[in-house]
Amino acid sequence: MSQTQRESRVSNAPKDVRVFNLTKVYHGAAGRNVAAVNDVSLDIAPGTLVTLLGPSGCGKTTVLRMIAGFETPTSGSIHIGDRMVNNVPPNRRDLAMVFQSYALFPHMSVFENVAYGLRMRRLPQSEVQRRVWAMMEMMHLEGCEERAPNQLSGGQQQRVALARALVVEPSVLLLDEPLSNLDAKLRIYMRDEIRSLQQRLGITAIYVTHDQQEALSLSDRVVVINRGRVEQVGTPQEIYQRPNTEFVATFVGTANFLQGSVLAQHGEEVAVRVMDQHLTVPSEHRWQLGEPVMLLVRPEAIHLGREDETFTGIVRRVSFLGASVEYQVEVGGNLLNAVEPAQVSTPLYSVEDRVSLNLEHSSLHLLPASDHNAAFEPATLLRPAVG
Repeated sequence: MSQTQRESRVSNAPKDVRVFNLTKVYHGAAGRNVAAVNDVSLDIAPGTLVTLLGPSGCGKTTVLRMIAGFETPTSGSIHIGDRMVNNVPPNRRDLAMVFQSYALFPHMSVFENVAYGLRMRRLPQSEVQRRVWAMMEMMHLEGCEERAPNQLSGGQQQRVALARALVVEPSVLLLDEPLSNLDAKLRIYMRDEIRSLQQRLGITAIYVTHDQQEALSLSDRVVVINRGRVEQVGTPQEIYQRPNTEFVATFVGTANFLQGSVLAQHGEEVAVRVMDQHLTVPSEHRWQLGEPVMLLVRPEAIHLGREDETFTGIVRRVSFLGASVEYQVEVGGNLLNAVEPAQVSTPLYSVEDRVSLNLEHSSLHLLPASDHNAAFEPATLLRPAVG
């Protein structure tokens, strides 16, 4: 059997996952209720990988566990394909889940760990062997069949957990921070493997993480969650380049903020006054004359030079990172972070050097000045365009 034939039989037709107004309230001490998830609605298209991204305790794992059936919603509904599954037990939802701890059975061999779900479904022994061997080959686990989980490396254990989840041919794969126990290099390798596998199989996947790089590199869509609510949903580029809120801007990447005010707007070009300078910023939002705003400037949108540009400042810190150099520059009482590619032919700036800062206007982004204390509204995940 060819690799294409093996892979085509790994999963059923992928299904969409839709949740409507999902809420989970826990009853705490002294009658105090805590809303771990608050009115979350999502629409996840078949065959896409969607990441639930947010800080620890934001509710992202609770959302995943409610979809899996391990937590019962206080209110709201969960739909997988054309079926509402609120009252359907986890083993009948056509899902598979990879846990943060991998949750491998220590007393079983690798082969039996992978075969466990198939045996629970009472498949014939010949079918169990065929599917397990095909999955072992796909996961590059040949030769590990008789080993115990504690005889494997972290990366191998992660692959066994994936194999056990995929061998039952789920329509939806759930992953709860599956790479958090791996070292940095192995995490990068395994996230690429997961993304490649998901795309080859065309399976719907929901991936929980607090790692921004993981979310940006893996996802078709990213759902940013904070305090139990969805703050923004979009492609990785939209989340990073056009965040809706200050929280999204600061949680996903490094952000510089400058206070300013609107001078004029002509179509999708907004003139703003920032630190006694006039800048033109692209924006689809309608702004009022004189309205206070925050200008978001990503570090890579700042280019340092020795010629006089829009702003000038003093270098306060230099961090050489190999492929890039991070600078902290003081400008008008503000400390701005800038990132420049490290080039052998170009000497680094030094602390106390006076430098000019040229901002890429197309990379600038405006947010309301009141955003810092604003209440956030839940969002709905839009389906990606076809093609």
